[in-house]
Amino acid sequence: MTDAEYWDALADPVPVRELAPLFRVHESTVHRHLQNGTIPGHYIGRSWIVYKCEIRAWLADRRNISTGEVIDDDPLADWPDELRMRDLTTFFGKTKQTIRAWLEDGEIPGYQINGRWVAYKAELREVLAATSNQQHS
Repeated sequence: MTDAEYWDALADPVPVRELAPLFRVHESTVHRHLQNGTIPGHYIGRSWIVYKCEIRAWLADRRNISTGEVIDDDPLADWPDELRMRDLTTFFGKTKQTIRAWLEDGEIPGYQINGRWVAYKAELREVLAATSNQQHS
């Protein structure tokens, strides 16, 4: 299996349970590394959200020999400017009920228009920055 095939086979976002075999550690160790910021992730609504592109970029930064590959670490890069409920469930890897609760509780920004939720990419980027466990200077 090629590197690209391996990454393509992983869900995005990557469930924490799938990170454990990737790093060859126990799931509780993954949680500890997420909590202390060793592994990049976002803590939203009492859940860890880990995106493939951020894990790939993080691993590439730690590689002892550069492959020359440039990895875009923006999980929202390929998403439209307006995300609907279906988009949000896919983007966050959560159920419709969880996303609705996050929207209603203000965990993620959104607007209810004619009974339907819409979120904007620019505002979601702010949430990702605020919920990231990585310290950016």
